[in-house]
Amino acid sequence: MGPFFRGFLSSSFLFLVLIFIFGMSPGRKNKKKNTSKRNFELIKSNRDDIKLILKNIEDINIALERVAKATANHQIRLDSLYKENSFIIKTIEPFKPH
Repeated sequence: MGPFFRGFLSSSFLFLVLIFIFGMSPGRKNKKKNTSKRNFELIKSNRDDIKLILKNIEDINIALERVAKATANHQIRLDSLYKENSFIIKTIEPFKPH
């Protein structure tokens, strides 16, 4: 083997060793830990958003039941109907897709 070939082998071996060392460094483990913490926080905030949406759906159902009862009993008053409809619109507005 010539000196060029031996130099090439030793430099490529050194390069592989450096890749292995930096690949196993503890810095990468910390990044994974931070990522999992961030994912947990996102899941928690999404869970809170889902709870809020379900609460709003429940409130909308109650308002719709009031409108249905008033309509069935022919006791509908336009101001109360407007109030219920505006409540429904205000509840849905933040969740409309943009």
